Amino acid sequence: MAFRIFIHILIPALFFLSFQFKSAGIAFIPIYSFMLYFLAPKRKPFRSAFLIFFVFWLLMLYWLLFINVDLNVLQRVLIGFGWVFLSALMGLVWSFPYSFISLKKNEIYLLPVALSATEFLLSFSRDLSFLWVTPSTAVIDYPVMVQSADLGGSYLVSLLVIMFSVVLFKMFSKKRAPLEKMLFALLAFAVVIYGAKRMSEDYTGDKINVTVVQPNIPGEMKESYREFVEYRFASIKENLKAAAEQSGDVVIFPETASPVYLTKRANNEIRDYLLNFADSTGKAIIIGGLTYEYGKKNEDDRYYNSAFYISKGETIESYHKIRCVPFVERMPYEEKLRILKKIDYGQGGYSVGESQIPFDRDGIAISAYICFESIFPSYVAGFSRSKSKLLVNISEDAWFIKSIGARQHYQAGILRAVENRKYLIRCSNPGISAVVDPCGRVLYSTKLNSAEVFTYEVALLEKEAFFASSKNLLPKIFLFITLLTLIAKIIRRKNDKSKTENSA
Repeated sequence: MAFRIFIHILIPALFFLSFQFKSAGIAFIPIYSFMLYFLAPKRKPFRSAFLIFFVFWLLMLYWLLFINVDLNVLQRVLIGFGWVFLSALMGLVWSFPYSFISLKKNEIYLLPVALSATEFLLSFSRDLSFLWVTPSTAVIDYPVMVQSADLGGSYLVSLLVIMFSVVLFKMFSKKRAPLEKMLFALLAFAVVIYGAKRMSEDYTGDKINVTVVQPNIPGEMKESYREFVEYRFASIKENLKAAAEQSGDVVIFPETASPVYLTKRANNEIRDYLLNFADSTGKAIIIGGLTYEYGKKNEDDRYYNSAFYISKGETIESYHKIRCVPFVERMPYEEKLRILKKIDYGQGGYSVGESQIPFDRDGIAISAYICFESIFPSYVAGFSRSKSKLLVNISEDAWFIKSIGARQHYQAGILRAVENRKYLIRCSNPGISAVVDPCGRVLYSTKLNSAEVFTYEVALLEKEAFFASSKNLLPKIFLFITLLTLIAKIIRRKNDKSKTENSA
């Protein structure tokens, strides 16, 4: 009993450590193999798998208890409940395939497919999706291993990671395993050859200089609203002065960097300052802020978390965030269940945007997705299908800067560059801003809790990767195989039950 408890704590702790230390992610594969070795003798491994992954997610999401926001007692209790509930939900998701796939004989080879399909299912719901950490995230520090993301997204990379674990488990669970050793070698050969080929390609196109502003504005402001606005305005002016001296064609600020509305109807000093800067320098600005739209009735008024594109000639374009953080930025499905709008525990109350139209910089399409949206492969691929030549992700990470959450958020979005074969610019306050190339290599990154303005030249790439153009073809095939397996299992169990009853 004591040994089983120890194992149920040791394995998730090892998983957690493999995600936390740079270049240690490759250890995820043998640790997963060790878990399979522990689960395989069990007649029903689902319960043990759930306990392992539940503890793992408790460790991965403990930062929820330390978010950098002033909260009352009720809100703290709700966050504690949310931490346990979300950990249990993700534990259930990661362990679900163990409920119908046997770890004995060769059926275990369906496990990676089912896990990948389950990951894909997690991205379906606009309001309740959560792809925070996946097996693919474990190996992002090994770019050669993630190049297949341009074929099947992070879903395919996760499948390959778990497949390596399965084959490794099969190799060491037999005295002689020539077929498994050959399979492992072939799998490694295919991954490395494809990865090396894709990384050796020349991703060239028209060049653009991008200036990234990481202002390091604190998450908690005790001052009055006016002092808050003045503080942020001073930060904007200071950083634009620094940006004016650099060669960037586009200046990028993080999410909610503007403390006032910037729509065409808005009339305020900050909006005028940004427009004057764009007119006098010829530089465009991408900056996060809020949008307010009046409705026919007060309850129909809408607030959006937005990204604004400001350029010469008093041009202002906006993109409204579509994938909002559930229970934080908005209550899920509140449009369908109006009663949910009456629940108020301090959530943002944002409305949902409708279109993924990129910004237009003199005929150059530039996307600007916001914060949480960066963790969804299929969603970001939609910008590639809209002819975006450059991916831009703006984020506000101040609220979890005291913990590992900011680094997890940064890592979760890196594979979007590989999936779309585009350069990715990440601008965060005050998390990690970075430039990532189309192979997932981080060319430049800032430090946590630091202020910096830097300029980097990147290529504008027009060609769509297969993952984007095929609209999730491979993940859909994985899901189809999983459903067929599940249906076959159900039918077989019914038949076995009927035979047992007839024989009795």
